[in-house]
Amino acid sequence: MSLAAHMTTLEAVNQMLRSINEQAVSSLSSGQIDAERAEAVLGETSRRIQSEGWHANTRRNVKYTPNASNKFLVGTNALRIDSVNPRGRRLNNSPAHTGWVNVMMKRSADDTAFLLYDVENDSETITDITEITCEVVEYLEFAHLPPYLQVYIYRSAAKE
Repeated sequence: MSLAAHMTTLEAVNQMLRSINEQAVSSLSSGQIDAERAEAVLGETSRRIQSEGWHANTRRNVKYTPNASNKFLVGTNALRIDSVNPRGRRLNNSPAHTGWVNVMMKRSADDTAFLLYDVENDSETITDITEITCEVVEYLEFAHLPPYLQVYIYRSAAKE
């Protein structure tokens, strides 16, 4: 294992293999079944743990604007999105924006993208709002995680 603070996926897989008294591998494409399974479990565990939302993978006050079709596109690395719009919809025809925007992340009907979905109006298109502010929990590749999260993830994966 290197002396660098960050781990590579290979180092994490080798730590997992050592925990079950298996030999380390020199590459992730070694063909060793236990190594392939360890890499798969590491990925599954990483996605599950990152879905909880940590300081390292949570972005606050991310602003989304609609495209020409009045759809709010979301990146494919988003694990969870919560609207934090303090000024959403107008309630009871009032001039001020006072209602919260109730959106969720959903795959588009044509299965080509992820969108913010208007729960209240049961629609992919949102025509009455020009910007939605959200808190976004993103999926990060293992190598881009901070060391404390890398260690927590690989140890949790090793237990599986």
